[in-house]
Amino acid sequence: MRSHFPSKRFFILPPILLGLLILLAACNIASKGPMDNQGNIIGQAEIQSVAVHISGESPPYDIQVEVKGTLPDACTSVGKATASRQDDRFQVEVATLRPAKERCKKEPQSFTKTIPLNGLGLPAGDYAVLVNGIQSSFALAQDNVPPTPTPTATPLPPVLLPAIEPPTATPEPTPTVTPAPAEAENNACTYRVIFVKDVTVPDNAKINPGARFTKTWRLKNGGSCAWPEDVALVFAGGEQMNGPDSQPLGVTVKPGKSVDISVDLVAPAVKGAYTSKWLLQTPAGERFGLGGDGKTPFWVKIRVPRNAPAGDAANGVISGFVWHDLCAADQATADSLPEGCDIAPGGGVMADGVYQPGEPPIGGAEITLGAGPCPSSGLAVIQAEANGKYAFKGLKAGEYCVSIDTASDYNHYIFIPGRWTHPPDGQQTVTLAPGETKTDVNFGWDYELAP
Repeated sequence: MRSHFPSKRFFILPPILLGLLILLAACNIASKGPMDNQGNIIGQAEIQSVAVHISGESPPYDIQVEVKGTLPDACTSVGKATASRQDDRFQVEVATLRPAKERCKKEPQSFTKTIPLNGLGLPAGDYAVLVNGIQSSFALAQDNVPPTPTPTATPLPPVLLPAIEPPTATPEPTPTVTPAPAEAENNACTYRVIFVKDVTVPDNAKINPGARFTKTWRLKNGGSCAWPEDVALVFAGGEQMNGPDSQPLGVTVKPGKSVDISVDLVAPAVKGAYTSKWLLQTPAGERFGLGGDGKTPFWVKIRVPRNAPAGDAANGVISGFVWHDLCAADQATADSLPEGCDIAPGGGVMADGVYQPGEPPIGGAEITLGAGPCPSSGLAVIQAEANGKYAFKGLKAGEYCVSIDTASDYNHYIFIPGRWTHPPDGQQTVTLAPGETKTDVNFGWDYELAP
């Protein structure tokens, strides 16, 4: 008698189908989600950092948000960014787009996107910015509104008056001028300053702790003699804010003429209100300023809204640009050196290492950051933008080396042949205070086969 058992069937996949399944398992297939009319799945970008940049010397300022993030694969791209505001809070949403039918290996891709904020009309104060759950902030020291235009007076129509014969003038006797004594002539100079306006940093401006800023006054020579080039701006009391003890003007200012005088300062690290007082000083040591007696200092007043972060906070910035330093060497003669040129160390003529407006940028250069004084490398490598600008961000307080190796596999196609004019060896040691921004770490290059 035969017993019946359930039969067992084995299904063997063809080799081609098996290979296809393995390939699909190694690929990232787009998951379902909302889609646009182009067949793209709409997602939310993963954001790593948010930075707010405010540009412009006076209102209205241009406010932009720079976001950096990661895309899951090469098939995904950054989509539309939308920004809205409620009171003192900006909400920004950055989307991603991914073709629904594309298959890509899951290899993360970095991206950077700049998003403008509509800040026109914002009142002075502190604002928060939230981008896909990552928060940053910024502060406006004054209302972000355009200056009120000065009304133009409407001219009155001309009025015709009847001709009037002028009376015959009676000759006046010529006054006798008594010459001043020689002693009075030697002491005739009076030195006095007339305040015209704050060009930058108005009174009670909010400056973040440890932030570097430039104060500029517009001052008029209200005395009887010119201020020579070696008249100096000197610290006269209050909080010095890392400013110099003395700084020459470098220009001659005639009586009745105005000049913009600037000084680089650093805001204190502790919350509070601060005043820094300044005067001018003659080469002979005579100090002078505002007021009828010419002895009152002019000042800069700021408010630090909060205490500085811990010393290890990574919020410092080193930035600058790379430019083509120009020199018309073919026009040099034994008796004449063209403007912008200098004598080269080994003889001949080279560019002078001083940036002049109109000299072109060098875009795409690879720039290296290292820890400690130069020579040093290994912390980061970035490429300059097309306009020659670059920036290392998120740095702790300390000493760094910024350098450009023109002989590297990447850079020699950009620079060679030529030579550095600033700095002479293509490297600079930079020291950062907590939260400090250094914006003038620049590099000048003189091409051998160019003007």
